[in-house]
Amino acid sequence: MHFPDKPNEPRTQVVTGRGIVLSYQAAIALLRKPERKLIVTHTARGPEYSIVPGGGRVAPTVVPHLLRRCRVCDAGLFPGLAQTWCLKNT
Repeated sequence: MHFPDKPNEPRTQVVTGRGIVLSYQAAIALLRKPERKLIVTHTARGPEYSIVPGGGRVAPTVVPHLLRRCRVCDAGLFPGLAQTWCLKNT
């Protein structure tokens, strides 16, 4: 799967039965805004990643690519178990 990071490419979102799922471009665009973070929430269906505040869920196939561009920005509740990431300063 190819995940380009060019500002002139479309930033898309996919609407599913469970709401909006952000693409790579849409997630990166949101993470570039101040105070935005990528978080993981553990649900009965497994981990779900979202951009907060005001973002949306991130497609599971996109998460590994985002984590390469992010750093842990909050230790979370459990030491050694990251739950919150911010975009690295580039």
